[in-house]
Amino acid sequence: MKKILCLLLCMLTLVTLSASAEFWGGLSISSGRNYFSSALKESLQLNPIYKDTFMVNTIGPYFDAVFFPSSKVRAGVVGSAGADFTISRNSEGYFSRHFDNSLDFSLGLAYYQLLNNDTWGFFIDSRYFSKKYNYATNNEKNNKLEQFEYTRCDESGVNTSIGFLAKLRNRYFKMGFKFALPLTSGFFDGWRLDIFAGGGVCF
Repeated sequence: MKKILCLLLCMLTLVTLSASAEFWGGLSISSGRNYFSSALKESLQLNPIYKDTFMVNTIGPYFDAVFFPSSKVRAGVVGSAGADFTISRNSEGYFSRHFDNSLDFSLGLAYYQLLNNDTWGFFIDSRYFSKKYNYATNNEKNNKLEQFEYTRCDESGVNTSIGFLAKLRNRYFKMGFKFALPLTSGFFDGWRLDIFAGGGVCF
C-alpha cells in the first residue's frame, strides 16, 4: 500500500510540474575575445597562419534552449550550440576566406528571475562546454589549384553567463556577458569573454 501511495504521489508531482513547465528557445549574436590556452597554442604549431596566434576576436550565432520544470521558480536546464567565426588575430584584422571557426556546445543549469509582473529581470547560468576549432592552413584566394586543409582541435571547460532579461507575452529578449575558462591545460590557462544579445519565444 505504501509503495502504491508513493508511486501515486510521484505521478501527481510529475503531472503538476509538467502542467506548469516552460520552454524558452531563441537565437543570439555573440562577439568575443578568446585568449588561447597553452594546449591549444601547441596544437596549432603546425598551422602556418595560427602558429604565432595567442588571441582571436570572433563573431557568430548561437541557439539557446532552456527547460524550466516550473514557471513559478524558473530554475532549470540550459543547452546551447553555436559557431564563432574569426574576424581578427592578435588584435589585427583578419578575413578568413575559408570561414575559420570554432563550434561550441554546452549544457548546464540556469536561473531566470523576472520582476514587475513577469516583464523584466535578470538571468544567470553555468555550463560545461565543448569546443571544436577548425582553422585553415592558408588563406589564399579560392581556386582549383589551391591546396589546403584544416587544423582541428578540441577544448572543454566551464562558462558562466549573466545579464538582463525582458519578456512580453510569449516573446523574450536578453543581453549579457559570458566568461569561459578552458580546463584542458589547467585552471586559468586561457580564457574567453563574450557580449551577446538576442531573443526568442517561450511557451
